[in-house]
Parts: sequence; structure tokens; C-alpha cells
Amino acid sequence: MALRTLKAAILVFASGLAMHASAITQPSAEQLQAYLHKQVDTENSYFIVPILPNEISNRLAHTMLDTLWKEAAYRDNMRAWLAKNQASVMEDLLSDWHRHYHKAFTESLDLLDDDTIKLLWRLNRSNAMYAMDRQQCSTRTEAQVADIVRLEAEKLITAQAGKLAVALPNALTREFARQNNPRPGEKPDSNFVAKVAMKTLPALAKEWPEEDKKRIEGRFSYGYNPSTPQELCESIWVTSRAIYDGHVEKSAAMLSATMLRLSVTKSVYQKALAQADAPGGAMQPAVQGFTPGKAFIYYPRIFDNKNLNGSTTYKIAFDEKGIVTKVTQVAGSVKPQSLTSIDGTVFPTETMLLRIVENYFRNGSFAPTVVDGKPVPNAISLGFTWSWD
Repeated sequence: MALRTLKAAILVFASGLAMHASAITQPSAEQLQAYLHKQVDTENSYFIVPILPNEISNRLAHTMLDTLWKEAAYRDNMRAWLAKNQASVMEDLLSDWHRHYHKAFTESLDLLDDDTIKLLWRLNRSNAMYAMDRQQCSTRTEAQVADIVRLEAEKLITAQAGKLAVALPNALTREFARQNNPRPGEKPDSNFVAKVAMKTLPALAKEWPEEDKKRIEGRFSYGYNPSTPQELCESIWVTSRAIYDGHVEKSAAMLSATMLRLSVTKSVYQKALAQADAPGGAMQPAVQGFTPGKAFIYYPRIFDNKNLNGSTTYKIAFDEKGIVTKVTQVAGSVKPQSLTSIDGTVFPTETMLLRIVENYFRNGSFAPTVVDGKPVPNAISLGFTWSWD
């Protein structure tokens, strides 16, 4: 059986390596912080500051990490987290920390002032379209609009990096302090904020022409699907402006543009970071007679940007009940032959792939093989082609 996809062709269980390999030597908080800096240099800044990655946002990420490290709340939180979390590959530990950090990032947004929330709203994906001439939605191609949005985002990052370098670490430090010593009533009532946001959006939409009103309300509706790139452009342009420029504040009527901005900004960053943190390549290859277990299969972070390719063949043995008893590699050639982790640990590539395949099949079962009316042990050979960009 050949498995060939693009980047997500690698197969690995989220817990797969941990089941068959000992945990790495646990890094200190100082070491983990150094690896985070290294990731910014070797990958990009998005996992620290989730805005358009470029040279300026990379410098901003380094500044944020340095600023955070000066704060005891951040250091204490990282040390407490390290005491409870382990992994068998440093990239996996870093990915777990990213998820923890990203939760703190989104929770810290309620500690920011409205001007910073407005800035983050415009920096989220296509909302930099705010500064674009609306007519360009119909006079430019989809690719040209994307270039304009990127340019506007870069201009905004350049102009506001100094503000973000102060505001974001300050809010994160306060959030880590809240995590370290949680107290009832410290955070806004999320249900109340959501109710106010739901009432405020249509109130703001009413200030626009009927077609734009529909676009604004539809942007946050389930199943929203613009029919053309031009319509999508129009919808993003109108919605970005309606939310950014909204000014209604009527507490008695439960209307607040400020709360709406906080709610939608928090929501879009939660969604974007969840997508960034999701394991890649989730899939379950179809093998005749095999019933997969509950676990999905993913590609691990250590395989990122390694340009692995090749093929392997495995012998999979199972008993008379169909339970897998042994998985061995019988042939194959994969390049590169080894993978070097961010902490310098070297892993044989074929050994890692064997663990991945074995873990997948041990989590499921085969239909029993019946000979002369009796179930008997059996074994099959399966070939995998590994190829992705």
C-alpha cells in the first residue's frame, strides 16, 4: 500500500513516540526559553506573536521573549509547567508549550486596552484590508488583493511594533500571574461579553447600507460562504471597518462596541492559534481487514522542513484474535537517514518511522485469519511511500 500526500504525509501518533521511547532529558526553563528564541530564528515568529511573520515581527518576538523572561510570573509559570510535562522529542515539548502559551495569549486579551485590541483586530489575517480602497475589490485580482493586504499589514506592524512590544508582554505577564494564583472573579464573565457582542453586531450593521448590513451579519454566521472572491473581499472590508470604527456604548441596552471588538478579536485569534497548534496530517490509512483504533495519526514537528522521502516495507504479525504482536521493517530506504532535534539529539529516521507504524497498528486489530475453520496467527507485508514538500 502506498501512502503519498504533500507535507502531511508523515504519520505519527500524538503519543506514539512516548509509548516506545524514553523521555528526553527535561530542559530547564532557561534552556526551553533559549529553544524558543532559536525557533524564532529557524522557523518564524508566529508562535510567539501571531501576526504576519516578517523580519520586524521576528524582532518583536525576540523582544517579547526577553521582556517576559524578566518577569517572575512568566518564569515561575514555565517552571511549574515543565514539572508536569514531558516528551520524547524536544519539538513535541515545544509544541505542547506553544499550546499552553497560546491559551495564555488569548486569555490575556481582556487585559489590553481598546486601542491595542483594535490594532490586533486589523492585524488578524485579511483585516488589514481595512486600509485598502474598497474599489480595489472589483478592480484587482485575488492575488493582487492578497499582495495589498500583506503590504498594509507590514506597514501596520512597522508602525506599531513598539506599542505591541510593551502591551503584549505586560498583558501576558498579568495572565501568567493569574494562572499562578487564580482567584474567583478575576476574569470578565465570558457569557456576558458574548451576549453583549451578539446584540452589538447587528446594531452596528444597521448603520450600513442594506447589502453591507447583510455582509456584516453574515460574516459571523454559520455556513457563511461568499460566492466570489470579490464578494469575500467586500465582506471582509466592510466587516473590518464596522467593528474597528464602531463606537456605540449603551450599557442599559447591553450594547458595547468595545466588548464586541474584544469578543471577536479573541475568537479569531483562538481559531487561528488552534489551527496552528493542530497536529498535521491527521489520517487513517485504509488497510484491508484492519480496523483502526481510536487514535488518529499525525506527522511530528521534528519532520518539519526536513524534505524526507523514500519508501519502507513492514511485516505486521498478529495472533489468532487479530491483535498485532510484532511490527518489523523488512526493506526500505529513506533520506535523510537521521533527524537532528533542536536540542542536538539525533534520531535515526527509519527507527522513528517504525515506531509510528507500529504504534498505529497496535492501536487497532485485524480480522482473524481462519484456516480449516480455526483462527490462526498470520502476518502481512505493507509498503509505505513517504513523500512531501
